[in-house]
Amino acid sequence: MYKTMQTDSLNFKEALSLAWKRMFEIKGRSRRSEYWWTILALCIFIMVVRFLLPDFLASLLVLVAQLSALPLSVRRLHDTGRSGWWIGGAMIFGFIYTGLLISTLISSVVTTSSLSDALATISLPLILGGVILLAYQITLLVFFCMDSHPTTNQYGKSPKYIEE
Repeated sequence: MYKTMQTDSLNFKEALSLAWKRMFEIKGRSRRSEYWWTILALCIFIMVVRFLLPDFLASLLVLVAQLSALPLSVRRLHDTGRSGWWIGGAMIFGFIYTGLLISTLISSVVTTSSLSDALATISLPLILGGVILLAYQITLLVFFCMDSHPTTNQYGKSPKYIEE
């Protein structure tokens, strides 16, 4: 039986430094403090970029910032003992849902020639798909908030707990 001892949380500077060093790495684990401090920094960065730069350039930088958070999110899921494919599932389902929604709106606008009429014709499956996508995102949020798996798991040693 293992006895575990918890280490101190990372501060803002330590978390950003660690996340920056492992920016392209999906293997391993990342603890909550690394994840949430980095997400906070990315949110601040996105707000500043949106305020200061033209729309196209801002959108491009926001996309790069969001993509840089993907490996960190995968490592965070690994830390809770879950597969990074939870992120892939959200992305795939989100793309499919967005494509169906856009195609439905375009075909409705073409046939009704009014956006308000087109919005009224959105079908129940699309509404249900949106609810499912929202539930999936909330599930991911709960996973990101969960504590680290205290012992070594299939993704590596715990960055938070020391096994004695």
